[in-house]
Amino acid sequence: LAVAGNAIAGVTCSIVLHGPSNTTALLAASLQPSLLSLPAFEGQLWLDPSALLALIPVGTTGQDTPVALDVHLPSSLAGLEGVCFELQAFFPTVQGALDPGKKFAGNVAEVILRL
Repeated sequence: LAVAGNAIAGVTCSIVLHGPSNTTALLAASLQPSLLSLPAFEGQLWLDPSALLALIPVGTTGQDTPVALDVHLPSSLAGLEGVCFELQAFFPTVQGALDPGKKFAGNVAEVILRL
């Protein structure tokens, strides 16, 4: 998971997600960071579930062909400067790399709104 482009007013940036072919990932977005364990998932939850904004299912198309979700930011970010969005993908049907008894939790990415 990565963010491509600058998070500034009037710009379109992309959330880029790599994953196994023909798999559904759950892309979670939160307004606050955190560090929690999820018993069913390998790795850590890096966002605060109490500040969850969205949980978006995304079909992945393979490691070499990432899915790009374009996000257009409004032309004015007045009052939103410095707001940080924590993003993390979860793969509920993919076995963990280190613990096959658990499911895979991806890395975290951040979008910080700038002037």
